[in-house]
Amino acid sequence: MMTAVQIIQTICPELADSPSLSQYVQMATESLSSHFFGKQYNQAVAYKACHLFTVTKKSELNDAINIGGGAVNHLQEG
Repeated sequence: MMTAVQIIQTICPELADSPSLSQYVQMATESLSSHFFGKQYNQAVAYKACHLFTVTKKSELNDAINIGGGAVNHLQEG
C-alpha cells in the first residue's frame, strides 16, 4: 500500500517538490476520517492535499490572483 506522500509524488509532482508538502498532508490528515475511508485513507489524504495545494497556488500571471473560485452558494444535482 502506498503512503499519501508516495501517491502525491505520482499524481502531483509540483506539490511533492514543495517545501510545504508536510503542511498540506497534515491539513488533509486532520480533516479526514480513517474510519470512513478505510483502505482508501492514504489516497483520500493525497487527493485532499493536492486539492488544497491547487486552490491556494498563486497564478503564474499575477501573484495577487488566486486560482480557484469563490464561495459555494448553491448546490445542485444533475
